[in-house]
Amino acid sequence: MTMFRSTLFALLLFTLPIHLAAQRGKSNTNPVGFGFGAVYNLPVKSFGAEIRAKIPLYNRFYAVPEISYFFPFSPISEIYAGAALHYELPVPSTRFTPYLAAGAYYNNWLNIAEYRNSIKDKSNLAPELGGGIVLSHGCIRPYLEGRYDVRWKEGTIRFGLLFYPGDCRMRTKKVKCPAYG
Repeated sequence: MTMFRSTLFALLLFTLPIHLAAQRGKSNTNPVGFGFGAVYNLPVKSFGAEIRAKIPLYNRFYAVPEISYFFPFSPISEIYAGAALHYELPVPSTRFTPYLAAGAYYNNWLNIAEYRNSIKDKSNLAPELGGGIVLSHGCIRPYLEGRYDVRWKEGTIRFGLLFYPGDCRMRTKKVKCPAYG
């Protein structure tokens, strides 16, 4: 039953910002992005994967729900689920956009039995701070992000791709109408 509750909680954290963004209407012209990436935990030397969405909220603010999974072959296997608030910095560059991030994540340590003497809780709340850069436009936007887990005092590096289906434009040759030239 605990795993069911953990999964339900993770899904709620991931889908709530998407639902809230859908309710605000189409007043914002910024598209919603979806993507995946790789994660490396520096002090623990663990590898993981993540899925995320980037949802425009207001002006330069974005909600970024995400789920990360650190693989069993890594020293620590765990699941992170939560959301961050990103603020894109107003810099004159048009190719890449830097941003600041602050978020809270539910953490479920999967191989805790191997480390029972060094940790108290299997499930924790992990606040994180960081920043990154993302390609400013286009259908596929790579990102690079660094974050610091305040509770566990661990840094992570994340890189991946965000997809913006609304910004994918096929280049087609314009055909003139024979009747109107």
